Amino acid sequence: MKMFADNEQVMRLQSQLANLRTDNIQAAQLARIELAWHLRQRDTAQALRLMQDVRSTPHSEPDARLEARMQLIEGEAKWLFAELDAAFTLADSALETFLRLHDSNGIADAHWLCAVIAIDQGRHVAGDAALEAAAACARAAGDTLRLDLIEAALARWAVFREPVAAIARWSQRFPQDGQELAPEVAAWVQDFRSLAAAQTSDFARAIEHGVAT
Repeated sequence: MKMFADNEQVMRLQSQLANLRTDNIQAAQLARIELAWHLRQRDTAQALRLMQDVRSTPHSEPDARLEARMQLIEGEAKWLFAELDAAFTLADSALETFLRLHDSNGIADAHWLCAVIAIDQGRHVAGDAALEAAAACARAAGDTLRLDLIEAALARWAVFREPVAAIARWSQRFPQDGQELAPEVAAWVQDFRSLAAAQTSDFARAIEHGVAT
């Protein structure tokens, strides 16, 4: 699954789910989980309702890969509701499953969730390590979109703590024209550039990149 989807893609998933035959249990199960994944931040309550629909449908127990994806959705909901310990437990459990299944997308996404939870807990070293692990996984899998997104997040967090080192490491990593990047990547890159400019007292450029975010 993609890490994030735009509004058009979400609408397409909603339409596909609405048009599925009611007797096609496996297809409906997958469609609900994929839609829930992309609604996890847009409409968390609806994403959790879709998870409940999956769990309450008779004879539709998800396989291990889908169950781990559901744990990520539920874990992200816990994170958004500031239930950080419960969120990490779910993310870590999902990570173990994805590692066992050699699911590179799942591994990267689980590391990402572990990272943002750790950062919110103030464990920035652990957060950086999880993001680096996610980036290594995406790189090995040749998943350039996930890699760009994860490394943009690494740059954005790094510039808070060590601006000089972060600027030296990351300032040339991405194209200067943000339009060449996927929207989800461009948002993180522009945020990094805004923060980097602010750290060097270039406030006009910081505002320029902040508006572009």
